Amino acid sequence: VSGIAAAGLLGAIALGLANALKPASNTATNSSVNSPSVATQPSPNPEVSSPAAIAPLPTTDSVPPKPATNEPVQVDISLTDRSWMEVVTDGKVEFEGVLAKGEQRTWTAKNNVSIRAGNAGAVIVSHNQGEAKPLGKLGDVVDANFSSKKPTP
Repeated sequence: VSGIAAAGLLGAIALGLANALKPASNTATNSSVNSPSVATQPSPNPEVSSPAAIAPLPTTDSVPPKPATNEPVQVDISLTDRSWMEVVTDGKVEFEGVLAKGEQRTWTAKNNVSIRAGNAGAVIVSHNQGEAKPLGKLGDVVDANFSSKKPTP
């Protein structure tokens, strides 16, 4: 904005100087004799009209991060086919073995639930009662960590 104002000020000064240095056209007839001529000087502080108000740049409202909660972590699983799994809650192995098609389990922890699944596409996971999604693709081995924040597969 200050650059625009400075450019406008310089333009006004240049225009004033150009008009002052231009030879005055004498359109009056010679009937007026000995009339004194008055030279117009540009004012030392020319008035510069300020540009139209410039709208401020839009600000992006950043959502402050949610503070860490002391809510427990809950992971619900259901199987569409059999899968080997290992489940660790807060550093302690809670389950290791094969779960069959149709089985459903829920694990809760204070801080973290980690799951390693052998047939990840068959393991449908819901974290803290969120949307249920496959843990991965059928046949893939996937490690996923769930906390009170969000999962990190």
